[in-house]
Amino acid sequence: MYYQIKTTTGITATEMLHVAGASIDGWGARYAGLFSALLGRIPYPQLPLPCFMLKDITELPAVLGL
Repeated sequence: MYYQIKTTTGITATEMLHVAGASIDGWGARYAGLFSALLGRIPYPQLPLPCFMLKDITELPAVLGL
């Protein structure tokens, strides 16, 4: 699904940020080349870390530099 988003929207991977509620979703987005943030979860140790770890969604503007 993450590869399909890249190919159907015309948006580059560097223009997207996937905010995941589950570690496996954050890993899937990152594996497909998207920036990923993991919201309020502890990542599985065997999966790559997401680009950003967020305690809650209110931290997102700071991560995006807004």
